Amino acid sequence: MSDPGQAPAPHELQFQHAEVLPPEGASGPSSQICVACKQPIGDTYYHAQGRVVCPACASRIQAGQQAPPPLSLARALLYGAGAALGGCILYAAVAIVTGWEFGLVAIVVGYMVGKAIRHGSHGRGGRPQQILAVVLTYFAITTSYIPVLIYETAHHPE
Repeated sequence: MSDPGQAPAPHELQFQHAEVLPPEGASGPSSQICVACKQPIGDTYYHAQGRVVCPACASRIQAGQQAPPPLSLARALLYGAGAALGGCILYAAVAIVTGWEFGLVAIVVGYMVGKAIRHGSHGRGGRPQQILAVVLTYFAITTSYIPVLIYETAHHPE
C-alpha cells in the first residue's frame, strides 16, 4: 500500500472486477485461486498466459490448443493457391506494364497469400500454415517471371 499523500501507481488501479484477498497469514500456491473456474488451487497449479490455473482448467485449455484438423490445412492450401495465382498475375502485370520490378509487389503478394491461408483455415495458424504461406508466396513470385519472359520474347525477338 502506498503512503496517503502519494498517489498509487497506474498499474495498481483497476475498476473492472473485485479481487478477493487471501485470508490473513495465507501464503504459497494453496492460497491462490484459479482464474478460469475461481476455485481454490491445491499444491499443483499451472500457468496459462501468465495466469495461475488449476489442473482441470489447464487440461481443458491444452485440449483447446490441439492441432487443427487436416481439412483445415487442405482448405488453406486451396485458398492460398488461389491467392498465389492472383499474386502471380499481379506481379507479372506490374512488371509488363511498367517495365520495372518492384519489391513492394512481392510484399503485397505475401500479404494476400497469408490472409487467404488464414481465412481458409478459419483463423487457425501454426507451423504448417506458415510454411505453406512461404512456399506459395515464393512459388507465385518465381512463376510470375514466365509471363514476363514470354511477353519480352514476343515483343523483342532479338
